[in-house]
Amino acid sequence: MGFSVSLGPSRRPESREQMIATHNAFLEWALTEDRALPRIPTRRVDRGGFSEMMRLPGARMMAAHWWQTAIDRVRS
Repeated sequence: MGFSVSLGPSRRPESREQMIATHNAFLEWALTEDRALPRIPTRRVDRGGFSEMMRLPGARMMAAHWWQTAIDRVRS
């Protein structure tokens, strides 16, 4: 069973409570079993955080695209 969330036609949460519920559901799903999910580094990228991932071809471009998309969604 995978994790999925339907946020309606606009794909945006309707309320703070819905965002919290969605996050809680994701954390419960992610932590229920050993899913081999990547760890969240405790160091900034410029200090070695995400160094394993950043060695992959296109990783920096992918990260920049992800952040730009996330920022654009918040702004719209």
